[in-house]
Amino acid sequence: AGLDYAVELDGVDLISFYALPDDASLESMTASLDGNISSVIGEGIAAYNLNENGGEPVWIGSLDEFTPDRGYWVIIPSPPAALSDIGLNYAPDRVYDLHTGANLISFSDTGSVDIAEAIPDDVEDLFEAILTAGGAAMNTEDGWMGSLANFDGGSGYWIVTSDDLSFSF
Repeated sequence: AGLDYAVELDGVDLISFYALPDDASLESMTASLDGNISSVIGEGIAAYNLNENGGEPVWIGSLDEFTPDRGYWVIIPSPPAALSDIGLNYAPDRVYDLHTGANLISFSDTGSVDIAEAIPDDVEDLFEAILTAGGAAMNTEDGWMGSLANFDGGSGYWIVTSDDLSFSF
């Protein structure tokens, strides 16, 4: 059995997928947008639609498929729209291997979880900041401060770390 998902898009969105269909290719995953997409940008990878004025997308770039552990900026010229399908590899205990500095990752669960509760205590001090579209939080001596309070399924996050680490939400 799969898990339905729908990611709402309003123009420039930082998204992720907690579950993906068997065919997670860029072409397949964006087909429902009927060419209403100009680019997808991930950490160190990107794809640009040369035919963004409508019709069948013509993709160039290094991004050719989505993965459940990464976050992606998706830019569409005519909002609103939605990416929806049935995902088959739902894994809320997914392990993330982060490098020192900024990492663009997914949130592996369907719901919403408080930042301090979601991050394991044994690595929380290595998290310096978390940023998403329209929100951010910094890890201070007084706890997490900022406008971002929760991780939400379907959103992508820039996680800034002070060291390499592995963790699960």
